[in-house]
Amino acid sequence: MPGTAIGTQEYLGYPGTYARNTGGLNIAARLVTPADTANINFGDVVVMNGTGAQASLGGNYSQLAGFIVGGGTPTMAQGNGAFVGFAVREVKTLLNYSPNPGTPATLGYYAPGELCDVIEQGTVTVTYGNPKAAAAPIAGGPVFVRVSLNGGGTVVGVIEPANDAGHSLALTNCVFTTGLISTDPSGNQVIEVTLLSRNQP
Repeated sequence: MPGTAIGTQEYLGYPGTYARNTGGLNIAARLVTPADTANINFGDVVVMNGTGAQASLGGNYSQLAGFIVGGGTPTMAQGNGAFVGFAVREVKTLLNYSPNPGTPATLGYYAPGELCDVIEQGTVTVTYGNPKAAAAPIAGGPVFVRVSLNGGGTVVGVIEPANDAGHSLALTNCVFTTGLISTDPSGNQVIEVTLLSRNQP
């Protein structure tokens, strides 16, 4: 549960954890594109891939970073490469909840050809980065996802609080929920984002 205190640290949970269900929660399931080479990890940014088994229904899901490596271009517009939301662990769970001391937990994922749950509207915990420390995340502040590398510390597919022109995409239906950043038990830096509306019909 986001906001839970563990010891003296405020703890937001693992990537892909959704919460604050106030009636606006929407989760949809589609196949991960069978031809993909990248898994969709819990909390990953997910885009629509217009190819594969569900092409006649608009497409399958693909991990944003893997989609880019395959030559795709992510967008907020409708169609191929459209941002749809974040992978959540609604039915599928972590692979390991009880790591040995000092050993990170083994996070779960959806493999190519598997059914993947994606939150399209609502609040979810995702992996966070701020390599250039250009801005601080604030409640209600804009959310960007990195789409290409630009110097040290940059990671494609990670949520950031500032626009890096030509290297990031503004997720215009998303805001930071509180601005609170924490480190989850697996060692990831995480933050909550809220999808205010569905980006895809």
